[in-house]
Amino acid sequence: MKAVWYIMFAALAGLFLTACWPAEEVPLCGGVTDRTDHSAPKVISSKEITVFSASFWVLAEDASRSGRWNFQAIKGSSGRVAIKSEGTLQAQGETDAALLIALQEIIDRFELAKLNGRDRVTAGLPPSFSPTRLRVEYASGEHLYFQMNGDPEANWIREVTDLFLRVLPER
Repeated sequence: MKAVWYIMFAALAGLFLTACWPAEEVPLCGGVTDRTDHSAPKVISSKEITVFSASFWVLAEDASRSGRWNFQAIKGSSGRVAIKSEGTLQAQGETDAALLIALQEIIDRFELAKLNGRDRVTAGLPPSFSPTRLRVEYASGEHLYFQMNGDPEANWIREVTDLFLRVLPER
């Protein structure tokens, strides 16, 4: 009988200790999470994009363009580019490498490589200011990545949205 009590006590103690173990911290509303990689290169030499992925909120004069957008472009071995949109618009298709060249021109014009490694967001902001993410992989092995509080009226975001909407199949 004592053995049963010892086993029950050990099981309850185990449950109690695991309940006290700190879980993954969820930031409080207004709390800032900063995982910035300050050593990330701020210059990307390559211009040959192989993977482009962006997620952001857009506020546009045309209401059909406003909302949460997730765009992806992946260059295949044939040179064709698979494209996909999720969020405000669900669509996918295929296009040529001109899309990737145009995306690189936007990256260069708005000097987005200077944001490489930034990963700093504030919890609890309104949806239109939810995190903006950009991930770009290059044929050279270089990577561009950042995540930050959204700016739904940023010009580079509007240009990326316009570019994808021009090449995605008719909805």
